[in-house]
Amino acid sequence: MLNEKDVQPMLDQLGVPATLAGTTAKVLVDRVTRDQVPSAAPPISGRVIKLTMKTGAFPALAYGAVFTINTTQLIARYIRAIRDGEGTEVFCQVG
Repeated sequence: MLNEKDVQPMLDQLGVPATLAGTTAKVLVDRVTRDQVPSAAPPISGRVIKLTMKTGAFPALAYGAVFTINTTQLIARYIRAIRDGEGTEVFCQVG
């Protein structure tokens, strides 16, 4: 898990543009295994992708929201804050 102070520098260097409901911002993209999905998350079928972003970067973020990265669509299935709320992790199903 990232520390809140790590989020912005990593986004600056490694982030890729993602779009959600007309808003574009940089996110970190990571493919995770089922073991890495929090136990509180609902079951997610298929490949699981974790997006990490600054909290508030996407005002329309909600369960079921669809991100677009390049031409790939990712459906938000579980959302959680990183520690003090500086960053947000979204576990997605490839759509």
